[in-house]
Amino acid sequence: MKIRTFAGFTRFIYNNGTVIDEFPSRLEITMGDRTFTAIPEDNPEYELRAKELGFATSLEMCKAHDKMHAGFADQLGLPYSPALLAASKGEPINELTGAEEAFILAFHKFVNLLIKEGLFRK
Repeated sequence: MKIRTFAGFTRFIYNNGTVIDEFPSRLEITMGDRTFTAIPEDNPEYELRAKELGFATSLEMCKAHDKMHAGFADQLGLPYSPALLAASKGEPINELTGAEEAFILAFHKFVNLLIKEGLFRK
C-alpha cells in the first residue's frame, strides 16, 4: 500500500487497485470503475456500535472500518472487498459479506481492547 498526502485529503492506494481518499468528513472509495462515498450512518445504533468498539466518534469508526475492509481484501489477494462492493451497489448482506462484516467488527474490538490495555498503539 502507498499513502500520499495532498491538500485537504490523504490517498491510500492498495496493491489490488482499490483507492481510498480520506477527507475530514468522509471517504471516497474507488474500486475499478466504481467510486462511492462512505459517511457514518446517522442513527443511534451506529453511534452505539462505535462506542462499544472503542471509537471516540462514528466518523472515526467509519473511516477505520472501510479502510480495514480494503486492507484485508488486499492482504488476502482479493481484487476488492466483497462487502464494500456490495455496499456500493446497495445490495443486501449475504453469507459472504455478512461474514466479512462480522470479522472486521470483531477485529476492531480486538485492536481497540489491545490499545486500551496498552499492548498496541494506533
